[in-house]
Amino acid sequence: MTPSSDLIDFLESEALTDEQIELSLDQMEQAAQLSQSGADASQQWQLYLHALALAGFKQWIEEWTAELEIDDSRCSIAQPNQFIAVHHLFVAKFNLCLIAAPTLLNPTIHLPKAIVDLRRFTPHIYVLIEVQEEQMQVKVSGYLRRDRLFEQQQSYPLKTVPNEMYAVPLDWFNLDPTALLLELRCLKPYPVDFLPQPPRVINVRHWLSDRLDDLASELGWRLMPPIAAAALRSAQQELSTLEIPIPPQARGAYQEVQLGRVTLRLQAAAWVLSAASETFEWTLLITVSGDRLPLGTCLRIRDDTQLLFEQTVERAEATALFAQVGGDLSERFWVTIDQPDGSAIGLPPFCFEPDFAA
Repeated sequence: MTPSSDLIDFLESEALTDEQIELSLDQMEQAAQLSQSGADASQQWQLYLHALALAGFKQWIEEWTAELEIDDSRCSIAQPNQFIAVHHLFVAKFNLCLIAAPTLLNPTIHLPKAIVDLRRFTPHIYVLIEVQEEQMQVKVSGYLRRDRLFEQQQSYPLKTVPNEMYAVPLDWFNLDPTALLLELRCLKPYPVDFLPQPPRVINVRHWLSDRLDDLASELGWRLMPPIAAAALRSAQQELSTLEIPIPPQARGAYQEVQLGRVTLRLQAAAWVLSAASETFEWTLLITVSGDRLPLGTCLRIRDDTQLLFEQTVERAEATALFAQVGGDLSERFWVTIDQPDGSAIGLPPFCFEPDFAA
């Protein structure tokens, strides 16, 4: 690509790293009105910040590269029961996701898991917007291309933090907003449907053949003997009160993990409910146990679209949490365990793949 003369002039112009966008009173008032749809004060604050980020970013694009087409017809800020982020904002046919923050002093950025894991929310680029609402200013602080995120995750898997978030290192982002404008002006977006999907999966199908897949092995999972064996007899007694029958053909794996100051034993078991090709169904049973589970420990399971299960320790003598979910071959289940002190464990999604593809 040969740069045009106006692009050369643009390249030689002053960098936009410290560029502040001044917001109007109307923009502030509109953001405040939108925030009232939030369920509580925390959600209202996040809605407010992201509404200001959207207004400021659109203004920034119009001021610096007015020829770039902005399409906000599909743009949304809140996705009910999932996350708050400005998603499906298109600039020059690039699908952008704006992440607003009052400051970028922390070494990590929290991205909602849904905009990383779920294809329908996948953007080409994540854009960081610093919002200084008292000064009525916003600043485009950096960006992260989706393909760059994927490359980094191959060597450094993302860590899960509370509230269904991933902790993404700030140094993965390009902190030069001028470079973002150049990419929007000079590059052509690749189809979103063909963007690489970072999550690796634990394929429980292999457990039924007494094997572990590569990811489960890497993460330290160990195969359990058949479910009817002594390893799960005590758990099975408690499960009987929950009316969850475990068939003899079920197989499982376990690992011990450290959550805060507590050592937990995670057990996952799987079996086929219906083997007919047109109605194939499988089920996943998750057990979290320990000598004593701290009050407030919470086990959650979600699929691609929603939270399926949530159980919290409410009794001091509780020693285990149990959850069972099921689905067809297309289903994947994400398991997280949170404690009141903020410590959390997020497991890669469990699936039942017909082969080693993930």
